[in-house]
Amino acid sequence: MKGSEADDLFFFEAAVKDNYRMLRSYFRSMSLSSETAEDLVQETCLAAFRLLDIFDRSRPIKPWLRGIAKNKYLEFCRMKKEIPFGDDMIEMIDAQYHYWEDAHLEDTGIYAFLGKCINKLDSEAAKIVELFYYNKLGTQEIAGTCSLNEATVRKRLQRARENLKKCMDQYISTEYGMS
Repeated sequence: MKGSEADDLFFFEAAVKDNYRMLRSYFRSMSLSSETAEDLVQETCLAAFRLLDIFDRSRPIKPWLRGIAKNKYLEFCRMKKEIPFGDDMIEMIDAQYHYWEDAHLEDTGIYAFLGKCINKLDSEAAKIVELFYYNKLGTQEIAGTCSLNEATVRKRLQRARENLKKCMDQYISTEYGMS
C-alpha cells in the first residue's frame, strides 16, 4: 500500500470503524468472554496497523482482518494453554462471516427464520444462546448463572451453533438455492 501518512491513518480509522463489530463478534463466536474479545480486537487492530503498508487496498479488508484475528485467537490459546477450536471449526466460522458479508442482510425473513431455529433448540441450549448473544454474558458468567462448568457451557454453545447452522442451512438452501 502506497499513500501519504494522512491517507493511511484515514483509511485505517475507517476500516476499524467499519469492522469493529465484526471482529468483536468473530471472537465471541469462539466462546470468548466479552473482555477477552475486546482485548483481542484491540490486538488485531494494532497488528493490522503495523502491517498496513503491506495490505493491498484493491482487495477486501474484512478477510484480511479475520486472518489476523484468527492468528491472534490461536496465539491467545497458546499463551493461556487452552485448546482452540479446530481448524475446521474456525474455517466454518470464517466461511459464515464471508457468506454473511455477501448476503442481503436487509432480508428480514432470515432473522425470522433464525428466531424459529432458536425456538427449536432445547430449553437449556436456548437459554445459553440467549445469555451469550442477547445478554452479552461470557461463558464464565453463564456457568455461574446456570450452575454449570465453564467447559460444559462452551460445549453446549458449540452444539447450539451447530444445530442453528443446520437449521439455517435449510433456509438458505430454500431461499437462495444454495446447499
